Amino acid sequence: MLNNVSVKEIVFFCSFSIGLSGCASVPSEVVELSYTVGQDIREIEQSYDALITFKFDAMRQDRLNYLDNEWVPAYLDEFVEEGRLVDIAQGDIVWSESDEMFVNPTPGLEQRQLLDTVLVWSRTAIEEIEGKRAELIGPLDDQERLVRAEAAAAFDQIRSANAHVTAHLNSLKKVRDVQNQALDLLDSRGRVADLNERIIGISEWAEESLEEIRKADERL
Repeated sequence: MLNNVSVKEIVFFCSFSIGLSGCASVPSEVVELSYTVGQDIREIEQSYDALITFKFDAMRQDRLNYLDNEWVPAYLDEFVEEGRLVDIAQGDIVWSESDEMFVNPTPGLEQRQLLDTVLVWSRTAIEEIEGKRAELIGPLDDQERLVRAEAAAAFDQIRSANAHVTAHLNSLKKVRDVQNQALDLLDSRGRVADLNERIIGISEWAEESLEEIRKADERL
């Protein structure tokens, strides 16, 4: 609500009153309301930006919770076994970079080879975990960039349309232009409404795709 008067109501009133009065003067209150709308648009855009941040942060956190609380523990359990961490810790085997396989330690070099093996083991685990993180978070980051670009374009269009309405209300040189710009402003509000639906759709997609990822990981 914009100072208890919506943009749609203001624009409709401006367009309607101009259509009735032709080139007659417009009440000063209408012009003042148009200026007020311009100020409120900035506040709405800031609130909308905060909403986008909140929604996408929440979706990212859901995926990070899955990563930290489900995927990583399961991955490490499997990797400890497949990576033969127990055998490494007991000094039975070490990793050979040149042979790309586990081998028996070289006498006299056991400690150095143990350290190198642990470093390789840790680096591999970290790379796998970070790769999974990118798989989970990357698509959300891409969607957020698209939504922010669309929101910026929509609000730019709203500001431009409102600025034209305000200017023409002041001068009343082109009544038809005022009416056309008023209609553009209404169309711009429709774009913002479409963005709302887009965010809802992305939220649903995020939940569904995370569940699909969870099920796919369970089959591995």
